[in-house]
Formats: sequence, C-alpha cells, structure tokens
Amino acid sequence: MKIAIIIPGLEHKGPVIVARELCEKFCDRGHYCEVFYFNDNGPEVFPCKTTKISLLDLIDFDKFDIIHIH
Repeated sequence: MKIAIIIPGLEHKGPVIVARELCEKFCDRGHYCEVFYFNDNGPEVFPCKTTKISLLDLIDFDKFDIIHIH
C-alpha cells in the first residue's frame, strides 16, 4: 500500500511523533510511505522519503491509497 502522511512540520511534538511512529510501523510491514510537511523547524527524522511542500504546490495524491493528515 502507498501511504501519504501530511504534517505541519518536523518539530518534535505530539502529532509529529505519532506520525513518525505510524510511518515506522507501516514501513516495517512493507508499505511505502512518504511524508509531506510545510515547515522544516525541527529535528524529527522519518524512515521514508520526506518532501517539503507549500500551499501552492500541486501534488498528485492519486498515486496514494491512503492520505493521513495530522
């Protein structure tokens, strides 16, 4: 399964920590994850591809089976 996770930034706070843990579990089970974020204001590291976005970016979310947003 392909899973997109959208978070506000990479800061070490509750929703981002939960998103990272979900991503780790999904990747451990063989799923493809990609994290999209708006602010690079933190040290959080994800075990998958991370992409900084803005509100003006056009992203093809049709290639994902699940879109998880915090």
